[in-house]
Formats: sequence, structure tokens, C-alpha cells
Amino acid sequence: MTIEPSEPITLRSQAVAPSWGWVVRRAVFGLVVMIAVTSVAAYLAHASIETTVEPSAAGITIGTPAAAMLK
Repeated sequence: MTIEPSEPITLRSQAVAPSWGWVVRRAVFGLVVMIAVTSVAAYLAHASIETTVEPSAAGITIGTPAAAMLK
């Protein structure tokens, strides 16, 4: 007893290497996405830094020892 398939079995066609145009477009798209995401992240990081308009009332400057301020 043999079983005959109702439809012929088809295989996938042979794989074709991508063209250089596709490779270049893909690389450029990746660079554009990378630059855009990095720019947005840098903008958000920069925008989250609060700058003071007037100097601090405590007179804190860079290099001031913290021990005097904690008393």
C-alpha cells in the first residue's frame, strides 16, 4: 500500500546573497537610528541637569570640605 501526496512537496528556492545596494541602505539606516537614539539620550541627560541662576546662599564652592557643612 502506497500513499500518494495530494499536492507535490515544494522546497524553498535557493538563497540569494544580498546586493551591495541593500547592504549600504541597511548600514546607513542603522547609523541614522543609532545617531538619533544617542542624540535623544544626550539631550535628555543634558536637560535633566538643573542649573542655578543665583549663587548658593551657603557659599558652597568646588573644593570646599564637607565636614564644615555637616555640623
